[in-house]
Order: sequence, then C-alpha cells, then structure tokens
Amino acid sequence: MGGYRLSHFRGCSGKPGGSARVADDALSEVTFYLDENILPVVFSFLPAKAFFRLQLVAKRFHQLSTDRRFLLEQAGHNKSASGFFYRDVCGSYGFFLIDPYAGIPASFPEYFNYSDEVLASAGGLVFYQRKRYWGDDHGSLCVCNPARRTWQTLPCPPSQKFGKETRVSVAVKFVYDGDDMTEDYKLICLTEPTDCPLFQHCGVYDSAANAWTTDEEIDLGPRELEYDHPVVSGETVYWASDCVGYLAFPDPYVVAFDTTTKRTEIIPVPEGAVIDSDDDTIEVGMWNERLPCLIHYNENAATFTLWMLRRKSEGSPQWVKSHEISSIPSVPSFVLSHDSTGMLLVYSDGYNAYSYSFKDGESQQIGSGFRYYRKFIPYTNTLRPCGKQEVFLSSPEKTSSLLAWGF
Repeated sequence: MGGYRLSHFRGCSGKPGGSARVADDALSEVTFYLDENILPVVFSFLPAKAFFRLQLVAKRFHQLSTDRRFLLEQAGHNKSASGFFYRDVCGSYGFFLIDPYAGIPASFPEYFNYSDEVLASAGGLVFYQRKRYWGDDHGSLCVCNPARRTWQTLPCPPSQKFGKETRVSVAVKFVYDGDDMTEDYKLICLTEPTDCPLFQHCGVYDSAANAWTTDEEIDLGPRELEYDHPVVSGETVYWASDCVGYLAFPDPYVVAFDTTTKRTEIIPVPEGAVIDSDDDTIEVGMWNERLPCLIHYNENAATFTLWMLRRKSEGSPQWVKSHEISSIPSVPSFVLSHDSTGMLLVYSDGYNAYSYSFKDGESQQIGSGFRYYRKFIPYTNTLRPCGKQEVFLSSPEKTSSLLAWGF
C-alpha cells in the first residue's frame, strides 16, 4: 500500500528577549505516514495557493490537480474569503489579500481590460463582462478561475440589450442537489432598463445545460437598485434599493425575486432604520451563509446597523436588529463577508480600506494607497472548475494592467 512519509520537528524555542539559539538535542523528529487514499481528503482542506506549492513535492499532487472530484471537494472545504477585488474611481482593478496562506499566482496574466467589468465572484470563480473596447455593444460574459488559470466564455444572453446597459448585476447560485461537490451553478443576470424604468431585464443561465433558461422583464419596484452585491438564499435573490430622496414614495426597500415562481416581493426597510440623508446606503448580505440581512450605513451618525431577515411560516418577513457599529464618516463602499475567523464587514473611507471583525469587535486597516476604493468583491481561493468547456489561459490580448496578482 502506497503512502507518504511526513516529518515534523518539535522542540523548545528561545524565551522572549533571550537567545534564539536552540541546542541540537532540544529538537526531536516525529515521523508519521499518510496512506495514499487519505491524501485527497487531507489536502482538499488546503487553499489553492498551498496546494500548488505542494505540486513541487510529488507527482501525486499533479494527478490530484486533474481529478475533478478532488477539485470540487477542495472548493467545498474552502468557502472563506481570502481576499478582495476592488475597483477605483478611474476604472482600474486591484486585489489585496487578507489570508496569507491563500492567494492568486503571481504569474497570472495581466488579464482584465479597462473596459471589462467584474460582476461577481463565488466559489473561487470570477464572472466578468468582457468588452473589446469602450462602447462595445456586444460584450461577452465570461468566467475564470485565477488560481487555476482557466477561463470559459459563456453563451451570449438572449437579450439584445446585454452589453448596452450601463449596469449589469449577477447573482450566483450553486446547484447542489444533495451533493456538496457539484460544479453546476445558475447565474441570475439583471440588466438596467433603458426604455421602461419600471421593469428590469432578467436572464438565468444554467451551467449544466450551458444555456439561458429564462429571459423576461420583471418589476422590481420604482427605485434604482444597488447592483453590486445581490445575495441568494434558497431560490430567492435579494437586492437593496437606493436611498436617494427623488421619490417621496415608496421608502427604500429590499426586493426579493423567487427564481422558481418568478414572483417579486417588496420588503420595506425596518422602522428603526432611520434614513435621513441621500448619502445613506443600504446593502443586502448573507449572515453565516444562511440568513439574509440588511446593512444600513447612516451618514449623519457614522454607524452601520445590521438587521436579520426572518420569516415565520406563511407569515410576512420581519427584520430583527442584531448589530450596531460605530464607523467613520463618509463610507462610499462596503460589503459583508467572512474569513476563516468569522464574519467581516469590509468598508472604505475612499482611499483606505478597513475590516470590522464581528468576533473581536475591532476594526483594522487592510488596504491603503492612492486608489479610490469604490467597489469590493470577495474572492475565495479554490480549485473549482469553470465548466466542462474551460481552457487554460495562454497569453490573451494585453492592454493595460488592472490586477496586482500575487501571493
């Protein structure tokens, strides 16, 4: 039976302030063996960066990198955000890490054009709209896995409007069917209306069929929606509206769209969420991957307030206040996410990025520079395949560099 020998050295280290030198007899070697059949299970818990480094050790790791079941199992075990894409006010993209053990390979090509738009990231996949040039009326919808250097172009949406609207929103729903390792997913793609402001155009892409299964106009209320961070819970997609006072009625709201019944529901913000400025912002998020929630940033009070959405059987939805966080004045962008330690709120004052840990109750600066952070997109470091027709990146057309890929 094949196996691998692993050696671990243990011993004492110098005391703080003392000599760091350790006597030879203070170290002891502990050797143990892993059965070859256990290796895929053990290493499926590693982030993509750590796994690729282990490929230098043995051919077995190269074999695992082509094992689709292993790739999906690894994606199922690595769901925490390891970093964030961000976009600045000039249209450039960047990337910063929050997990030193994960990351995107430094050799990843300078891939995104200035005219491209990163729409969403989920399960280690990045979905983006590729345009050949500014004003391109027929942009392509693509997906890539930066860690594996793979990509795939998706079929063109049936709507002739796709690529012509100023805004596109994409929500990602993985289809498990009782199997945590399935690679199938659905994209709920919403495009901004150009003619009738009361209706949004909605298309649903099914990766299993490699086709668009829904193409219709839906009523999501009279207000403009926050397109950047929709969330999916079960079969329902949630978007938050804007808070601008150009409409006296209705008040800001969250809209829910059931992808099965095609019904929409307008959920008013909680009464306790006092929106007293056009600069206030509401966003939707997922708490611990299971509970939709509302995040309200109050500009005048410089506070974030979280409200959990709860539904009683056959009853109307109810908001339950859970957290109130003192923040900084003027926050143009924020997103709710989670890393290996728990839930995070990542936000920016413009030129600096911060994360608030709900576990520790503390904020820390995680990014700074001359770029203006106006959009955050969480990324997880997985080996998930892009699809059955994925190809490895060669040297795509290079224009200007947008992403600072690196470990």
